[in-house]
Amino acid sequence: MASCYEEAGWQSINDGPPAEGRVALAAVAASYMEAFPDLQVSLDQLLTAGDSAFFVWTLTGTNTGPCGTGNSVRVSGIEVWKMGDETIVWGLYDQLRRPTLVDTACAKVHADFREITGHLAPGPTSGACSIDAG
Repeated sequence: MASCYEEAGWQSINDGPPAEGRVALAAVAASYMEAFPDLQVSLDQLLTAGDSAFFVWTLTGTNTGPCGTGNSVRVSGIEVWKMGDETIVWGLYDQLRRPTLVDTACAKVHADFREITGHLAPGPTSGACSIDAG
């Protein structure tokens, strides 16, 4: 995952402090994989407009890593990426339980898509409740 970002790229999770640089990004990804060894992330929807990409996903796994609870999880969310020439410049990750970022992301992708293509983008136009995440 970290190699998809620019060397100085960053990602913020749920409005938390950003993980800056590939080493920090790799550590975040490793922490998820350690906590959820059977981690699976599915692509629910991907929209692009200009230099932005919007990745709606569902994560499933069982918390069997160190100090794990054994509980299974299913979490849906969205990542908003600012794209560079060949890599991600920055990313924002948010669970769909928080509609503010999702509403903003949906509205932006549809506005950008319409501006670039002159047509409406496929999928929901706004609102976390209108995104079918599986």
